[in-house]
Amino acid sequence: MTDHSNPAWQFVTFAQRLREGLDRWRDEAQALARGQGVGATAVREPLSDAPQRLRVSGDIVQRLDTILTPSRVGPAFGDGTHPGDEAALFSLADDVIAVYADLIHWARQCLGCQVPENATLLYQALAAFVRQPLIEIETFVDNFSTAAATIDDDLAHGRPPSPTLRLTLKVTVDPVAQAAIDEALRRLAPRRRWFQRR
Repeated sequence: MTDHSNPAWQFVTFAQRLREGLDRWRDEAQALARGQGVGATAVREPLSDAPQRLRVSGDIVQRLDTILTPSRVGPAFGDGTHPGDEAALFSLADDVIAVYADLIHWARQCLGCQVPENATLLYQALAAFVRQPLIEIETFVDNFSTAAATIDDDLAHGRPPSPTLRLTLKVTVDPVAQAAIDEALRRLAPRRRWFQRR
């Protein structure tokens, strides 16, 4: 039950919901880290399948651009003219975690694909491609949770809030992961051209 008399309740509520979401996906994240895939999709044309999968991962990440926007953050957290909205806070946190969860599932599906032996490294590289975005989401949750707890303690003891809360979550592409995909694709490309000439 949320204590709405706590002046920091919006921050604490959002942080707790984010943390609970990460905790629900802890086992899946650990399975990904161990290289455990899911599913058993047979891929016959990795050179056409891999770029399509990359586009899907990009679509998942781009959803972040529609989540922590002023039009959603304002009503959720409230301001001097209106109180925060607990349901809206839950929705914000759940949408962030949904991106995290979908990236994990996408990567594990890549690992689970049944591909020709010479494409194994490509699909391992695809799965590794989202490692940095996942870490960045985890870091966002850690940083916000720490700041929210500090603000909560400051207000409880009559101190002005010391940290500044940031609701900015931008994920980036690891150039090393991108290079690994490019190299794996390059190694496969000559084989494709050879088959086309026959």
